[in-house]
Amino acid sequence: MRLSQTKRPGRVGAGSGAGGDGVTPVRAPGQMLRFFLTAVAGLVIDLAVASALVLVLGVRDQWAAAAGLLAGMVFNYFVHMHWTFRGHGQSASVGHFLTFAAGVAVTLVLRVGILSGIEALGWQDWLHPTLRLGLAAGVAFGLSYVINSRLVFRLKDGGAPR
Repeated sequence: MRLSQTKRPGRVGAGSGAGGDGVTPVRAPGQMLRFFLTAVAGLVIDLAVASALVLVLGVRDQWAAAAGLLAGMVFNYFVHMHWTFRGHGQSASVGHFLTFAAGVAVTLVLRVGILSGIEALGWQDWLHPTLRLGLAAGVAFGLSYVINSRLVFRLKDGGAPR
């Protein structure tokens, strides 16, 4: 099944995802836009916290990125739960939040790796902290959407979002 296709209830084969797990990857109109808008708002929180830690307190980029990501993560989880992926059959719970946090951890590894690469190359001397933090976050955006739409907030019943 291509990413752009959707399954409609009552169609033959509805509910059979690519993995045969009964979960169909349905993309509601506007879901990617909602994800993007939520991510931008979370990124503003993330970068504000990280930049303040670097510029005001002198915290290393990697630690500041982790703290900023944590602040943005809490915000994004609740917005994704109640707006971005609304109607996907999940409710907020500690277990579901921990699944979301595991996905964010994968994204954090990528971001910290990029920041470490920038540092190893000596580029942090000429790249403003907000720019290098934003660059790392931007690269990780695509991975984050795949993790969230395919694993964390996937449809439970194989039908269209409610």
